[in-house]
Amino acid sequence: MKKIILIGILAAMLLLVACTPTKFTCADGVVVDDSSKCVNAEEPADSPQVQEETKQPVVEGTNDKNAVESLPVGIPGEIQDIFDKNTQIKSVYYDYREGKDLTLPTYKTYLKGNKMRIDLPVQTSKLYTNEMDMVILNLADKTAEAYCVSTRYCKETGDKGEVSFNKYYQETPLAWLAKVSSAKKINSENIDGRKVLRVLVNDDNTYLVDEYYGIPLRVLTAEKEIYFDNIIFNTIIDNDFDFNVLKDDY
Repeated sequence: MKKIILIGILAAMLLLVACTPTKFTCADGVVVDDSSKCVNAEEPADSPQVQEETKQPVVEGTNDKNAVESLPVGIPGEIQDIFDKNTQIKSVYYDYREGKDLTLPTYKTYLKGNKMRIDLPVQTSKLYTNEMDMVILNLADKTAEAYCVSTRYCKETGDKGEVSFNKYYQETPLAWLAKVSSAKKINSENIDGRKVLRVLVNDDNTYLVDEYYGIPLRVLTAEKEIYFDNIIFNTIIDNDFDFNVLKDDY
């Protein structure tokens, strides 16, 4: 009888063990019922590194990892060093033209300090017919005064009074340089014997920058192409802005 009771107790214990879920203790001390639920302590599921990787910027239209270089990155030191050479400029003369065609209107431009003189592209086929042929602008107070100086083509020489600053002002090479917030070198070129650096500016414009004086000789935008031709540095004097001493060179 005792043997039968003992056998019954052992059978009950075996049945109890078989029905009890198996437990596992993970490396971090957590007890789980399945070893696959243990988290690798060296690589947590919410690892900041994994989350950071999912936030990398994506450039549409390319899977090139180097495409991030097209995002604004400021002005590299090599290019900034060239831009900084504009501090050598005390004055500058150039022929301003919007377009490559040499038959387009050309404005002879003198720039020194806050003074800007523009000789207008007037007609020279008839004598004594032009109302005005020159405008002198004050860049500080944004005013402009018109004159007629040619004794051959002006109807009457003299001061023609104040005119609209915005109508006659043309952005100077220095004004275009001030707009640069990012720049990327494309290549080096030569314009009329001057070494220039072709630069992609602000991701949408192209400047051809004089490597010695640090200002653009060409500005290429989606709307227009601006040429600063026949440029001459540091030769302008104050009298070039004085109507009384301007020569009739037409």
